[in-house]
Amino acid sequence: MQHVFIIGSRGLPAKYGGFETFVEELVKNKQSSDIVYHVACLSDDKHHTHFKYEGADCFTIKAPKIGPARVIAYDMMAITYGLKMVKRSGIKNLFFISWATRLVLLLRPLQD
Repeated sequence: MQHVFIIGSRGLPAKYGGFETFVEELVKNKQSSDIVYHVACLSDDKHHTHFKYEGADCFTIKAPKIGPARVIAYDMMAITYGLKMVKRSGIKNLFFISWATRLVLLLRPLQD
C-alpha cells in the first residue's frame, strides 16, 4: 500500500483552481487501489476531523487567522499532523507532496 499525503492545497472539493483542481483530479482519477490519498484541508472551525472525498482520506486543519502567515502555519500544522498519523498507524510506504512550499519530500519510515 502506498500512502500519499498532499499538503498545501486548501482542500477538497476544489474551490479555487490551480493546485486544488490538480489534487481533485488526481484523487478522482486514481489508477490503483494500492494508493491511499490523505489530503489536508484548511478549515475555519474544524480541527483534526476526517472525511472521505472520492475515496481520499481528507483531514481538517484549523490554522490561526494571522494574516498571510496563516498558510505557513497551516502547512506546518498539516505536516506535523500527517507525521503523527504515519507514526500512529505504522505506515511504511509514504510520499509527502507540499505545493505551498514548493517541496516534494520522500520520507523513509519513521523510527523511534
